[in-house]
Amino acid sequence: MINRRVQSIVNGYKPPTGKFPVFKRLAHFLNEGANKAPLDFFTYQDAAKAIFKNSDTVIPKKNQLELIKHSVAKARETLWDDYGKGLESKRKIGVRATTGAADAMHNDVIPHQNRIFSSAEKLSRKIKKVDRKELGQAPMGKMLLEAHSAAKNLISTVLTDNTWQRLKQLKEKNENE
Repeated sequence: MINRRVQSIVNGYKPPTGKFPVFKRLAHFLNEGANKAPLDFFTYQDAAKAIFKNSDTVIPKKNQLELIKHSVAKARETLWDDYGKGLESKRKIGVRATTGAADAMHNDVIPHQNRIFSSAEKLSRKIKKVDRKELGQAPMGKMLLEAHSAAKNLISTVLTDNTWQRLKQLKEKNENE
């Protein structure tokens, strides 16, 4: 189904003049899109059509899509740094810039936070199985012991005070309401 508002934004978008990397163009386009159509997603095809029009270089459509896909991570950073917005990405739907603090927290920050907590839990399970005595006897033992200590410190920092458990409970509570 074609979203006419999205198509209007794509067709009316004026890319910044000058030479900009694809990720900067993508961030600029998503920022404009969020200002004109909050909460609407743009497919990679929409983004490519918008940011590559009037381009000095002719890039085949297939390559344009690959460039867009590979630019999303840097575009996310640019949206935060240059526009104070997050980036929400949904598989098979598209991408969009967030529209405010609550939107950014819910759709960009919290998912990242959840991945960090999840990774810390996995790291915690693994580090418990590593025998420090064995590390000290291994080649590069000192470096391995330092890495082990650093991992334990990271785990204790991230998982202190059951923060992760409280956030999980809060999420479940919000989903049930």
